[in-house]
Amino acid sequence: DFEHEAARAAQRRRGGAAAGSAAAAAAAAAGLFAAFQVLPPVAGAPPSAPTPAAALALLHRLASDPAIKHVVTSHGWSVGLLSEMPPEGRVGVSAVCVLGFNVNRGQEISLRLRTDDYRGFRKYLRIRETLVHELAHMVHSEHDAHFKALNSQLLREVALHETASEAGGRTLAAAGVFDSSWLGEDEPDAQAAAGAGAA
Repeated sequence: DFEHEAARAAQRRRGGAAAGSAAAAAAAAAGLFAAFQVLPPVAGAPPSAPTPAAALALLHRLASDPAIKHVVTSHGWSVGLLSEMPPEGRVGVSAVCVLGFNVNRGQEISLRLRTDDYRGFRKYLRIRETLVHELAHMVHSEHDAHFKALNSQLLREVALHETASEAGGRTLAAAGVFDSSWLGEDEPDAQAAAGAGAA
């Protein structure tokens, strides 16, 4: 539900545009992602739940992913804070299930790293796809046709960068819209819920 996502983002934006500019300046000075923040240990989480240190390592992996670095650098973006958000709602099942959000065009990008039951992390490629989605919000706030076009472009850039890296720097440009179906789903019910109109 995009309205719920927009309301959450608006609630977190209370820091104002000046704070966003300061965070962007700090990010530019320190690198593409200036700071990282994870959830504290969760009371009642299963013993197998990933530790905050593991979550931090995952955020660092995302920030240092060569395809992500390529996209962020080529568009001249920087992110003040890359953070972990709690897994609220069930992926592919709940009417409201936010996978990430972008505050003030890069002041903070927060991602849902953990599975619904806290027993592990979501699939890396799905988290990275959410990060790309949030990077598209660096330009377009609304989920309109302009946003969707940029999101598809960024996903193509990620895929082309990886193809070029695997081919030793040589690639052919792909045409059309990026097909993310090869990434798989996090939850077995996700495709069924999507077909039933869940957002």
